Amino acid sequence: MRQQAFDRQHRAFWDGFRALLDDLERPRRRRRLDTAAHARLPQDYRSLCTHYALARSRGYSPLLVAELQHMARRGHAQLYRRQGDWLWRAIAFVAGGFPRTLRAQANYLWLALLLFAGSGLLSGLGCFADGESIYSIIDEAQVASMEAMYEPDNERPGRSAERSAETDFVMFGYYIANNIGIGFRVFAGGILLGIGTLFLLVYNGLVIGAVAGHLTAIGYRDTFWSFVSGHGAFELT
Repeated sequence: MRQQAFDRQHRAFWDGFRALLDDLERPRRRRRLDTAAHARLPQDYRSLCTHYALARSRGYSPLLVAELQHMARRGHAQLYRRQGDWLWRAIAFVAGGFPRTLRAQANYLWLALLLFAGSGLLSGLGCFADGESIYSIIDEAQVASMEAMYEPDNERPGRSAERSAETDFVMFGYYIANNIGIGFRVFAGGILLGIGTLFLLVYNGLVIGAVAGHLTAIGYRDTFWSFVSGHGAFELT
């Protein structure tokens, strides 16, 4: 493509991108464009960089190449500049952005809740009614460990008998890594049409429900449920 045709095809875009940069470089209170226009910066910046690369590779005039290079530098400075208001942006996301995103994805949220809580409720009721059914979900060693951790005589519910205070920090790291790891695995499981995600949601629901139903059935409800209600919300958050 000749330079004249290239210039004619993209000149309106370049003028608009320059106007966007001019507006972003003003103090916030003096900006004229709305946030929707500002949100186009990453996409427009990529397009401008493509135009700059084409102009260089095709040997267009140094004047045009310099013009595009200058706009690319300004765009880079705006796109990667240090954001000093990160705290307020984080608060705004928690207060507004996250709830809006959650409502927009409500159908997926309810489906995930149904799979997780539904499988947990079914396995919990099954293990509560039949004490042997838990062994079809969890092996005997794990069941024995859970019973030892939450037996009424345990002065420190939720801990095994051999666990000392020195290992608390290590266990804290383990729980955090485990919870985050589950979150990443559930997210990454979506790569195969969501099959991995569905499996992990149902599996974790089955295990948690089975433990809750079994410990409740054998009379460990006070130690188990008080421990879960005391730390569960903080741990999951």
